[in-house]
Amino acid sequence: MRNFILTLSFFILFPFFASAVSDDAMLGFEEKHVADQRNIETKFDSYLKAENLRDWMKRLSAWPHNLGSPYDKDNAEFLASLFKS
Repeated sequence: MRNFILTLSFFILFPFFASAVSDDAMLGFEEKHVADQRNIETKFDSYLKAENLRDWMKRLSAWPHNLGSPYDKDNAEFLASLFKS
């Protein structure tokens, strides 16, 4: 019963707290840096292609890759290669 009351309270009170946060606010950033961060994120998002994400997800999940397995190492090397220019 206590969990139910806590959950219900959360759903009743959350909209009030959520609306108090400005759309211009960004958690972890001072107001003067929010616009710069949004520009950086927009630029980053422009580099992402849905087709690449789909292909990467298929490749990374194709086989079990338990810690230390050969496919786990292959996945790690693949991800590292994406960060190299």
